[in-house]
Amino acid sequence: MKSRIIFKKDAQEVIKICNSPAEFQKELFIYKKELEFTPKLIDHDKRMKLILQYIPGQRVADIGKPDFSKLAKLFLKLHKVGKKQNQVICQVDTNPKNYLVWDGKYYMLDFSEWSWQLPEVDLINFLLFWASRQTDYQFRQTCDIFLNTYLRESSINMIEWELLLAELTQKFDWRRKNFGKKERIFNSDVGKNRNYLQNINTILK
Repeated sequence: MKSRIIFKKDAQEVIKICNSPAEFQKELFIYKKELEFTPKLIDHDKRMKLILQYIPGQRVADIGKPDFSKLAKLFLKLHKVGKKQNQVICQVDTNPKNYLVWDGKYYMLDFSEWSWQLPEVDLINFLLFWASRQTDYQFRQTCDIFLNTYLRESSINMIEWELLLAELTQKFDWRRKNFGKKERIFNSDVGKNRNYLQNINTILK
């Protein structure tokens, strides 16, 4: 079940009613940090309801050519918010619908599933969505820009990547099937794109 979202554009607010107090606390934890790439927290009811800044932008899912360099920088910023040993705060639910662009700036939304994970979890989850949406040529460009932008300011562990990829791909397919999610357009290149993700050492420069 999704959270309930109420848009109040005249008041420049979005009301988000979470599914549970636990989910509310996860969201509140992030929004209280007042990060530059998330909507501002206006108010909350201490239990289920968040009132957030309304951002009148486009969803990245609806943009023909997103700036994957700027999207990579969102993850760089999020992964620097906190660290536990070798784990960082990962958004986990990296659906393209969870990113907005407004006036050239990119924003990250929805932190109901965030958890302490290796950063590779977010990077793989993000690219699995685009592997299902893009042609093989587009996807190779996306991987090149996204991963190498991330690599300029942080590290990517190739061994962890290889260990995580099969597990996360399986989870991705399970979620899409069990929650009735379907890609907007059937993509015959998804197999090629996923194979490309296995060759992480050829992507990173």
